[in-house]
Amino acid sequence: MKKILIITMVFSWLGLAGVFAQAAEADNTDKTTQTEEVKDEKLSSEINMEVPPGLERKKMMDPKKLADKKDGWYPTGLPLVNSNPDTGIGYGVRAYVYINGEKADPFFKYAPYQQQVLAQYFATTNGWNYHWLGWDAPYFNGSLFRLRADLIYDKNTSANYFYRGAASSADLVNPGTGKKYSSFADYAKDLRYVDSSTQKTYSQFNKFAYESPSFKFSVEREIMGGLFRPFAGIRIVKTTIDDYTGDKVKALDGSDKEIDATMGETLLYRENKAGRVVGYNGGWNSELRLGLAFDTRDYEPDPSNGLFSEVFFNMSQDKVASDFTYQQYTISQKAYYSPVSGMAGKDMPKWMDPVLAMRVAYTMVEGNMPFFNQNNFQFTEGSKSGLGGTRTIRGYAADRFVGKAMSLANVELRWTFFNFNVGGQQFALILAPFFDAGQAYDNASKSNLDHVQTGYGAGFRIVWNKATIIMADYGMSDENTGLYIDFMHIF
Repeated sequence: MKKILIITMVFSWLGLAGVFAQAAEADNTDKTTQTEEVKDEKLSSEINMEVPPGLERKKMMDPKKLADKKDGWYPTGLPLVNSNPDTGIGYGVRAYVYINGEKADPFFKYAPYQQQVLAQYFATTNGWNYHWLGWDAPYFNGSLFRLRADLIYDKNTSANYFYRGAASSADLVNPGTGKKYSSFADYAKDLRYVDSSTQKTYSQFNKFAYESPSFKFSVEREIMGGLFRPFAGIRIVKTTIDDYTGDKVKALDGSDKEIDATMGETLLYRENKAGRVVGYNGGWNSELRLGLAFDTRDYEPDPSNGLFSEVFFNMSQDKVASDFTYQQYTISQKAYYSPVSGMAGKDMPKWMDPVLAMRVAYTMVEGNMPFFNQNNFQFTEGSKSGLGGTRTIRGYAADRFVGKAMSLANVELRWTFFNFNVGGQQFALILAPFFDAGQAYDNASKSNLDHVQTGYGAGFRIVWNKATIIMADYGMSDENTGLYIDFMHIF
């Protein structure tokens, strides 16, 4: 049954991709039409309108964005001030160096940048550390290859663990009193109280700690005129797990005074004792990754039009230095549509730029994937943690719903309502109301729509020099609300 489902998923995606490719061919074959959209004579004279070999069917940047794209190189960076209901207040710094090349470079109108170097130091008040060195080079050295590399130190002393699969959609229940909750805030507060009979607390009932340094490297190449991009990569990671059962932790006495108390059994401890947890003691979890993407977006960091479809496969076993054996399959579709972008050239006001952005994704696991890795959707452009939190279903706690199979859908209406320059730096302001939905399942054969979880809200984005995006989203759900301040669109 699972193999039939996998084959059906892949062929469905390929069928859709074929339809999209035909539409893209009709839209991109005549490069003269595409060139005519760039109506500013000065811009036309500066931009090299030559089509690089191998990108005959690739969509170039939206003319309005191309007109504002900086050439040469430039740095961006700012202090990180992050707010997240799960990790607390974050602080640190992230710096980028962008190398865009010259406008005469034939790849200039296709690539978000020639190279990007990223360096980040980040920590939060709730014990999350995420330090990152990253490098990304589309069209590396003037070729059709894209190289990416990331060195990451990820440590979290307040990571969330809820039930896995369909059980994660059940009511929140206090393990000491049996009381049920509809409000996550009320649930979390009551867990902190010390039980007068046992003198123990459950303040860390849904928590655990991990330390997970990792290295990632991938290679991609444009094929079929730039519409398709095969992906191959590796991820090397070792994870250490710490359970809080029996530890001294912060709690509340009957008068709401903070005290130290002994932690009772965590949910992770109970689930492991019942034989329902893989990876309780951590271990090596390296992966081989393969994927295929179909891309007609006009500009990768902030698209106005186009499609991005992908299938992704990652596998882990002892032959790739792993303590676990499993395979994960992911399929996803992103779509972006602006009814006015490119229609009227410079005659259309820049502020009149609404973009409807949509994403659907489905992932499934076969084998014994460790619990600390099940919360990830794996994509060619990077993994997304969920379901719940900043990048998936805003308004729910991070990793609130996790299973060996998960579905996800997001819709945003991104309206760029103001553009301006400050000190030679270009900025755009975006409002983005959104709706999120998703569900976790025990396995692929039990996928259904019985317990879809939804979140909604609105976001404010600042686009800096077209490539750096600062986001502030406020999400709401049946259980909770949250303010999320971070970088880049969630998809």
